Amino acid sequence: MSKKVLADGSKPSYTFSAPNAAKDPASGKDFATAAQPKETYNVAKAKKLWQAGLKQLSKSKVELTLVASDTTTDKNVSEFLQSQLESKLPGLKVTVKNLPSKSAYNLVANDKYDLYLSLWLNDYADPYSELQTLEMTTATITVNTPVLLTTMSSTKLEKMPRPDQSTLATC
Repeated sequence: MSKKVLADGSKPSYTFSAPNAAKDPASGKDFATAAQPKETYNVAKAKKLWQAGLKQLSKSKVELTLVASDTTTDKNVSEFLQSQLESKLPGLKVTVKNLPSKSAYNLVANDKYDLYLSLWLNDYADPYSELQTLEMTTATITVNTPVLLTTMSSTKLEKMPRPDQSTLATC
């Protein structure tokens, strides 16, 4: 995605924390390296987990709405995500809504979405600035992926069985 979609010199990220933002006080290692997730890109495993989830929900297909702003970058990224998700997870239909930022945020604030594409930048050099995005709140469940921040509506997830941590890390 960084080369073909963003095409702006961005480099792929393999961790939740920005490189060189903070050091692990115990080891002195760059926190981004020290806390790198063990899971890697694994389409076969994702398909297997997807099929198990569909079976558990007694569904053969799922339709989700991905809300993003109408900037060129967000349009390109959301279309790329739509294509990748639909081509790799049989039975998934993703509808993209690229809207002006205020309109997109209003849908999110009113729980009228399934997935939300947004940007997160550290406001201070501490991994907590990024890791706090993994916390569950009453309105949303936020998952910070290496490339983007995606938020799923908790009302949509309330009906779904809760995955264990290893499943969540793979998604």
